[in-house]
Amino acid sequence: MVFGHHHNTTPSNLEAGNPNPTATHGSHTTIPGTGDNVGLPVGYRTGPDANPVAHLKHAPIGDNTMAPPTYVFLKPIAHPSALGLAAYASASFVFSAYLAEWYGNDATATIIWPFLLTFGGLGQLAAGMWSFHARDTLNSVLHTTWGAFWAALAIYYALVATQQGAATTVQGNQNFIPDAGTRWGHLQNFAIWQVPLAAITSICMCAALRRDKLASLIYALMAVGSALSVIGWFTTTTSILKIAAYFWLASSLGALARVFDKLVGESAKKDHVLPLYRKNRNAGDNTYRGWDSAYREPGVVQGEW
Repeated sequence: MVFGHHHNTTPSNLEAGNPNPTATHGSHTTIPGTGDNVGLPVGYRTGPDANPVAHLKHAPIGDNTMAPPTYVFLKPIAHPSALGLAAYASASFVFSAYLAEWYGNDATATIIWPFLLTFGGLGQLAAGMWSFHARDTLNSVLHTTWGAFWAALAIYYALVATQQGAATTVQGNQNFIPDAGTRWGHLQNFAIWQVPLAAITSICMCAALRRDKLASLIYALMAVGSALSVIGWFTTTTSILKIAAYFWLASSLGALARVFDKLVGESAKKDHVLPLYRKNRNAGDNTYRGWDSAYREPGVVQGEW
């Protein structure tokens, strides 16, 4: 890895197709070596060679040209959202198909909870945490939120199955947590859960419009399903809950398509194999312009697109 003097700029020199992309912070340039191409950390250095600590008090606010040398290391990782979307698609399909009355009976919820907990809950929570490492705030929030929901739902069903704790039914009072006596017997309790879920997913949908229209559509289906479930569970209207289930089923298919694109695209050495209707990352009006690299890997390039 070589450091040399260069003009003050940002990592906008990390352009796709350049076999030796450069990154400059302050007055230093990093030229990644061969080691970086096999997954070793990429380093960025800022500040001058000399130790300017004694002169920091004279530096104007916002000027980093007199700052001490600083290193930032970026390590490539796999796409966390591929795991997160696979976990969401699987858990959402299993639960929504049950809610839509495609299969099972009133007690089925007490059987599917291990799958909802392990893949839907823990899988998405893991993807959400690793999305932080990929510098992907949007997917960090989305997967952590939905992972927490699937985990909480699974724990509730587990309590129902064992007749423990808060899952004990109080007959004749719908404000208490009901058991699995009916497929739609959750009433207002689950409606409250869906209020923040619908709000946060709607925010993610708006954020995704700036970079990925297909992802925004998937998040929109998720948010609409959550909003309808709030109405359905608050009003105990079975037909509305079934409609919400179909929106979630549609979103699970969209998420599965995105998983297909990420996995097959990676094996084919392509950015993607399906038309994703992404916003051009290097378009003049894109705030992410220039943040592309020859690696195209999360952890090096910001985000996962």
